[in-house]
Amino acid sequence: MSSKYETTVTKRDGQWRACTTIALEGTQRELDITTSKDSRGNITARATVHRIEGAYRSHTFGFGSGRGDFSRLVLTPPCRRVTERTVVEAHQKALESVEALLAAVEDHYVQQALLNGLLAAHANAPAPGAASALPA
Repeated sequence: MSSKYETTVTKRDGQWRACTTIALEGTQRELDITTSKDSRGNITARATVHRIEGAYRSHTFGFGSGRGDFSRLVLTPPCRRVTERTVVEAHQKALESVEALLAAVEDHYVQQALLNGLLAAHANAPAPGAASALPA
C-alpha cells in the first residue's frame, strides 16, 4: 500500500481492518482513518480525531452538537465480499481525500472554539435588566 502515511492492515476476530494514523501538528490530537466491515456487512471508512492524554487516547462524542471530537463517515463502497483486498482498496480510496479531511478537521475545531467563545461570553454577560457595575 503506497501512501505518504503509514497504514497498518490487521485481521482480528476474522475481520480485516486498515488504519492510518496522522498526528495533527501543534495539537495533542491524532486523526485515524479506519476501514473495516460494519455491523451490516458493508465496508466503511471512517475518520475520527482522538485527543492524546498521557499514555491514553480519548474521543468525545458530540451527538451532532458540534461540541465533540471530529468524526465523519468517509465512504461506503459497494462490496459483495469483505476481504483483505477489498478493505485495502477501499482504504486507499479513502486516503485520496486525506487533504480535504485535514481541512475539515481544522474547520471543526475552529468552529468549536468560536462556539465555546460565544457560550463563555454569553455566560459572563449581565442578565437583561440587571444593574451595571460601571458608574454612570
